[in-house]
Amino acid sequence: MREEHRDLAASVQQALEIAINKILTFLIREHGMKDFCFAGGVALNCTANARVIRDLGIRSHIHPAAGDAGGAMGAALQCAALFIATGFLPIWVSAIPSR
Repeated sequence: MREEHRDLAASVQQALEIAINKILTFLIREHGMKDFCFAGGVALNCTANARVIRDLGIRSHIHPAAGDAGGAMGAALQCAALFIATGFLPIWVSAIPSR
């Protein structure tokens, strides 16, 4: 590996961290959220996770399923949390016909 490869990797890492920071800053500001659950390949980036935890003071849970299963699990957990908090499911879940 040459120096330009290391420079490219560092630049991509920095751009990723900036993007994640901006997205989470928006969510914190708009929704008052400080607890996050992440899934997917990027969610396994330990360096980016450490930075947003340190810089933004969030609490995070990183689901170990780095593929599509992680997204499905996140959606299911969100629906469960909404149901527990309100007694209702989101309209898009309620509209799915049961078999």
